[in-house]
Amino acid sequence: MENKIADTIVLDELFSPLPLSKGFGNLSIKDTENEDEVELNMGMRKKWNGENYIISSDKNWSVTKGAIAKSFLNEMNRIIDIAKIISSNVIIYSSHSNMPVLKNVKIIDQIFHSEEDNDLFFSRKTNRLLRDAVEYSGKDPNPCGSMIFNRKYWHEKLRFLLKYLLGQLSIQLVWVEPNFIPVFSVALKELKAVDRFPGYVRVLKFKVTSNEKIPENLLKISEFLNNKKSKNGLEYYKAASSFLENLNINSHDGNLPEINTIFFKETPENPFYCICIGFVLQKPKKGYPIHLTNGEKAYLPSPPWLMGQSF
Repeated sequence: MENKIADTIVLDELFSPLPLSKGFGNLSIKDTENEDEVELNMGMRKKWNGENYIISSDKNWSVTKGAIAKSFLNEMNRIIDIAKIISSNVIIYSSHSNMPVLKNVKIIDQIFHSEEDNDLFFSRKTNRLLRDAVEYSGKDPNPCGSMIFNRKYWHEKLRFLLKYLLGQLSIQLVWVEPNFIPVFSVALKELKAVDRFPGYVRVLKFKVTSNEKIPENLLKISEFLNNKKSKNGLEYYKAASSFLENLNINSHDGNLPEINTIFFKETPENPFYCICIGFVLQKPKKGYPIHLTNGEKAYLPSPPWLMGQSF
């Protein structure tokens, strides 16, 4: 696997930085030709005029539903383009009915769930990390009902995604939102603790100076871990700190995004490989592009599909 960090990169609608799990109301993201007009706004506010409150919006944009769908598709393709820098094979796990067709991307409805582990849960520590990560990321805590965190649902999804990653003959890497990295790290250790060889987990992070350098930096981390003979302890942490400092030597800009990584190996004889990365794309510098009904092109400060809408 020379000059390649993974055979396949996986994005899951629950854990990855995809906009799929957000609500679209009566908007179909697949309908890029819909000419129905929509008024987008940055949010409503109330103002007292001395007699009653007047409801107004800071700013409005007149667009079509099709323009919103195209803007959403552009953002999806922007994410996929980054994924393909890491691996040419991209898989998305999504059961979302609005999932658009994406070129050269394999879309799987769901990971198969057997019944054998349905009553097995991770520890309280993992549950707390998972619940906090779900809340922080704005994901739906319970797609099956009320807004109370559904422990069974999320633990099952986490367990089977990890088992899928570990059960492949080729190297599969999952891209998640950064707040899920501690969850995956702790859950991976717990999942492997029942085996004779629990495995070895390393969590490191680095600054992103350019997206094209992500695979190169991941390979450098892999080489460092596989050349380092020391085990857990002060010696390893000193060496890792020095290595990451050198890796980030040209990354003094405080606004650069960070990538959190999880490297794993089954036994002392096996090499470390990257099983998980966590980062979120920065929003486009100009904003999210969209065509207005008057023919002009605008760059919105927020994703159009998540903005307030009036018809």
